[in-house]
Amino acid sequence: MWDLKKNNKIKSKKGFTLVEVIIVLVILVILAAILIPSYVSYVDKTKVAQCKVQRGDLSQKFLAMYHYDDEIRKCTSEDEVIAITGQDVAQYMLDNEYYESSIICPVHGQPYEFRFTYKNNRPKGEFLCGCVSETDDFSVFEAISKRIAAAYTGWDRSDVIRSVHEEYGGLPEVSGDVLSGTAFEGKAMYWRPYYLGNRTSVVFYGVDISYEDSLQGLWRGKVLSIDGRVYVNTSGNYSIAGFYNYNNVSELLNSSSFRSNFTEKQD
Repeated sequence: MWDLKKNNKIKSKKGFTLVEVIIVLVILVILAAILIPSYVSYVDKTKVAQCKVQRGDLSQKFLAMYHYDDEIRKCTSEDEVIAITGQDVAQYMLDNEYYESSIICPVHGQPYEFRFTYKNNRPKGEFLCGCVSETDDFSVFEAISKRIAAAYTGWDRSDVIRSVHEEYGGLPEVSGDVLSGTAFEGKAMYWRPYYLGNRTSVVFYGVDISYEDSLQGLWRGKVLSIDGRVYVNTSGNYSIAGFYNYNNVSELLNSSSFRSNFTEKQD
């Protein structure tokens, strides 16, 4: 009798029951259903961010090549640039050691398209990709600007602009749709961040002065972008040097000469 009970105890301690195995498998399936999409989404976002960085770096290196190469520096149109470099401008930069990183989009695995503009004696080469739209670009620019402004402990807002420019890879151009129908239509403008007195509110001012000509754009703001709404300066006094006096957006708008003409985020 004692041996029988002992054997039964031993048998009861062996392995898992079928029900227990099924429960474990169900839990694993549920976890996989939750974690795998999150991981895939994270990987996709990382690739998009990498693409954004590559495109910004390519644009900066193209500008350096443009000013360095005597022949390319004479170009004022995209056709003239392509006549020298060929259709794949990024490959030309890589072959001639103007660029040393990837020229392939990590999302689509394809080369970038190239767009060249020349306005007001200012050349600009852009490397375009469908995985990052212009709206996404500005959203990334906003996120970087707000993070850096919140972390910054100094008083010089120029350092914030400089840090954002370095991390973002440039300054985004104000969309032509935003300027359509205004006194600034047809001008090439570039966004810059500016944090208000409370350090938690960041606005973006646009002015037709490139980063190379003036890091701060001479502290002139012809248009503002605040939380997806664009405001146009109506007074002709474009100085934004006094913005630091305002602690929030409402104070700024109530005291400034900027008026809202648009309700949609720029694209």
